[in-house]
Amino acid sequence: MSVLQYAAALLACLSCLAGEPARAHDKADAPQHAPPAAEVMFLGLWHFDNPGLDAVKFKPIDITGPAEQTYLEGLAQRLARFKPTRVLLEFQPKDEARFNARYADWQAGKVPLGVNEIYQIGFRLAKAAGLQSLHGFDVREVPGADDKGWQVLLADPVHAKAFGALVAEASETLKRAHSTQDLRALLRRNNSE
Repeated sequence: MSVLQYAAALLACLSCLAGEPARAHDKADAPQHAPPAAEVMFLGLWHFDNPGLDAVKFKPIDITGPAEQTYLEGLAQRLARFKPTRVLLEFQPKDEARFNARYADWQAGKVPLGVNEIYQIGFRLAKAAGLQSLHGFDVREVPGADDKGWQVLLADPVHAKAFGALVAEASETLKRAHSTQDLRALLRRNNSE
């Protein structure tokens, strides 16, 4: 998922890094006859092992150091206080069996924890929450979420130029942030208004 695709999710992100997480729906507002509303927490991330496939280009902070690993373990424990019943990660649902097998192997100590955010946060959070399986989601699976809109946008030279400028600005902003801020600050940045 590109940084631009994350933008929509980031607008709805709930800050879990400082204090009690906000809730997506107030139970007092729910009609008495309706089932309880689902409480959802979004966590805005970047690709920890960025393959460079997104429009916005930057070299992410190295999260494999001891301080970063300690922070990520503590973050998973704090996120688990939300008591998630599912952890939804960015991979295609058809790959759930493969990811769940790797998750089981990691829990059994058979494979190391990968660098990707799926492993570093997703696996750790699922384990801390006592969950036996993970669930996948990919924007490519959403009806109508195809590249036609981007093609129309980029076909117009004025819009393509403006879009290119936004991508360049976002790239520079993230390059600076990832070269000057620590992991905690970057995660707070990604999950702030």
